[in-house]
Amino acid sequence: MPQSILLTGASGVVGTELVKLFAPENLILGRHRAQPNSEARQVSIDIRAPKLGLDATEYSSLTNEITSIIHAAAVTDMGAGAEGLEETNIDGVKNILALAADADVPLHYVSTAYCTKDFGPKRGAQSAYIESKRTAESLVRASDLNWTIIRPSIVVGHSETGHIANFQGFHLFIGSMLRGRLPLIPLDPADRCDFVPADLVAKGIAAIFHAPEYGRAYWLSGFNHFGDGERRLSCGQP
Repeated sequence: MPQSILLTGASGVVGTELVKLFAPENLILGRHRAQPNSEARQVSIDIRAPKLGLDATEYSSLTNEITSIIHAAAVTDMGAGAEGLEETNIDGVKNILALAADADVPLHYVSTAYCTKDFGPKRGAQSAYIESKRTAESLVRASDLNWTIIRPSIVVGHSETGHIANFQGFHLFIGSMLRGRLPLIPLDPADRCDFVPADLVAKGIAAIFHAPEYGRAYWLSGFNHFGDGERRLSCGQP
């Protein structure tokens, strides 16, 4: 049976690299505001709305056509009052889960490495963004679907060109430093930052998609230490 993969967030940092890794005829791109640069078919949806804002006929057609979902759409602003955070990162996941259940297809959910065991329920979330991702992961785990959870660490630009579709939290952080709003950051000289290029994250997601172990969380990271029962795919350059 031909694949018909619904990809959300196709115009985002990871999504723009993901669309390059699948044949256009095997993709349906869920588009909201920005139009992805791809030859793949696009459908206008709003993940924040029940049935993705589609009418009954459109929604039924989508559920009958798709064979899997990669859900990469999210608000990634770590600011406490980020606009649309709960509606997109939590309600949006609920609506995507409902679509996956109605279509009886697997879901690959792109989360964040901030949802680690060390920063799990035993410790308070450091931002509303992280809390929204934790809640979304809980919803995915509680579903009856075949699912994977994919946790990239700090995503930066392309490994060769440095190009990035949109500035992320890291870039806003650096911007604050350059503007003098954050003049000092206390760090241990031995500390490392776990950056992963967007194109390598996309390749990791594609590898998981093609050979998934459902019911597992995957880490896309340059580090080697993660919890039992989970999987790690290194995205680091040699």
